[in-house]
Amino acid sequence: MTMTLGRNKDNRYDLKGLVEEVLNLVGTFNLADYVPFLGPLDLQGLTERMKKASKVIDQILEKIITEHEQDSNKQVQHRDFVDVLLPMMNKPMNPNDTQVLWKNFKMSCKVSLAWTGMVEEKDLGNLSYLDMAVKESFRLHPIAPLLVPRECLEETSIEGYWIPKKSRVMVNTWAIGRDPNVWSENVEEFYPERFIERNIDLKGQNFELLPFGSGHRMCPGVQRV
Repeated sequence: MTMTLGRNKDNRYDLKGLVEEVLNLVGTFNLADYVPFLGPLDLQGLTERMKKASKVIDQILEKIITEHEQDSNKQVQHRDFVDVLLPMMNKPMNPNDTQVLWKNFKMSCKVSLAWTGMVEEKDLGNLSYLDMAVKESFRLHPIAPLLVPRECLEETSIEGYWIPKKSRVMVNTWAIGRDPNVWSENVEEFYPERFIERNIDLKGQNFELLPFGSGHRMCPGVQRV
């Protein structure tokens, strides 16, 4: 919280209470999930409670942003994430990099689909550059940076690290995707060409790239990629 908002505690906001309320709402049995036509009636009041919590969160965030905007002209010794992100919102974007990348996508589609001119699902296998760009996006920005926590069913050892039974294990795919020993030194750069002649897929067979996890319990969403 200190890194994000510049303070580790603020008695003006009951953030803990809000988090508990949202978590309770998310985990509460919702009749409308099983009887959809009852949804608009909100018989349990869950929708109203969620809207109320969302409104309070928005108000808190607006106050925090306003405070940082008012302090932007002051000399601040320690800057937090909000201080860094606010100037970026008003900073003019340089479209050159985006134009170059978009040009590559368009050229790839034109070359691969010259006979039809339209992209359909059956054509995706021919769009090699698009495939590399999707993989590069997952490498830089994985959907779940730590995947889903797992519990070790038996004692084991991985690369010299002893993992006791019942240990909670989290796989840091974000760090793996930015490891220069795996991806070369330009790990912070969006560079789809790094996948040329590298047989790496998104289905958990290659541990360099695990956006959907691996094994029998991997995310079923991988089937839509």
